[in-house]
Amino acid sequence: MKLTRSGFDVGLGDRTGWHLEDIPKGVLGTVSKIHEELLEYEDATQQKLLLVQAFELSDLIGATAAFLWQRNLPFDLGQPSERATNRARLLLPLDFPTAVRQLLPHLEVARDAERLQVLAETLLILIFREIG
Repeated sequence: MKLTRSGFDVGLGDRTGWHLEDIPKGVLGTVSKIHEELLEYEDATQQKLLLVQAFELSDLIGATAAFLWQRNLPFDLGQPSERATNRARLLLPLDFPTAVRQLLPHLEVARDAERLQVLAETLLILIFREIG
């Protein structure tokens, strides 16, 4: 990998971005941003770009934090609730992108602060499991 004018070249030539697909930009603090980061992670995974995968998992954490902060909910990477742990346990047999996709519609429609917190904690558990 070498630094080029437009970023790092990982053997794919000098180009303006990492991703092969056009990925719609989400709005920070919304589910659309979490979805954008998931799509970018999948694209990096398809290209077998391990460093970029790590960036995108980090971006997923940031997008989840912004989602919580937008709703004045605490962002705590400490001990997740038992409800979040149990929900994540149900999703663990699925591959990571599928599990996240199952959560996103629930995050989109949830209005109750406690439910939003549990769903976001569940997402964070899945992300950290993917990180390993």
